[in-house]
Amino acid sequence: MDLQTNEAGEIRSGMEKMRRAFEIYPYCTLALNHLANHYFFTGQHFVVEQLSETALSSSSHGLLKSQSYYNLARSYHSKGDFETAGRYYMASVKEVNKPQDFVLPFVGLGQIQLKFGDFKRSLASFEKVLEVHPENCESLKAIGNIYANLGENDKAIETFKKVTRIDPKDHQAFVELGELLVESDWAAAMEYLKT
Repeated sequence: MDLQTNEAGEIRSGMEKMRRAFEIYPYCTLALNHLANHYFFTGQHFVVEQLSETALSSSSHGLLKSQSYYNLARSYHSKGDFETAGRYYMASVKEVNKPQDFVLPFVGLGQIQLKFGDFKRSLASFEKVLEVHPENCESLKAIGNIYANLGENDKAIETFKKVTRIDPKDHQAFVELGELLVESDWAAAMEYLKT
């Protein structure tokens, strides 16, 4: 679809098609969700929320509802309303039968849970992401930080080592790993911190 490109002309063409679909049937959940997604990236959160609420009221299909809740969640998340975002991420996750169907709300939910210090639940959310994308470095780094916060340094170290193997250019992972190793293995810590 034209909306999935990074070309300005193609995006305009895709938006025109979505606008026409919306004019033909203003309660088409799929079109509403695509439009909400577009307006999220333009920072028009009021429009995102209106489109997503309309999409929710016009569908009983679990996956489409999950996408609508997700659009609402990330809109509130980006505005800093983490409690509301968390409720919508949770609603989105509840509409998904398995993470493979739609994994993105698990990322957002894990971030919110981590922000509120709910390490066990956050860990479970990020593990759902890894079921679908086992080498997702952002989720692995979050898991590494969770292990560190839980005092499970060996697991944290192994997790960050995995990130550095997957993406040897991820400087943040090297710094995290170096900081974890400072107390137990000074020489190794210095090697990772140099990288």
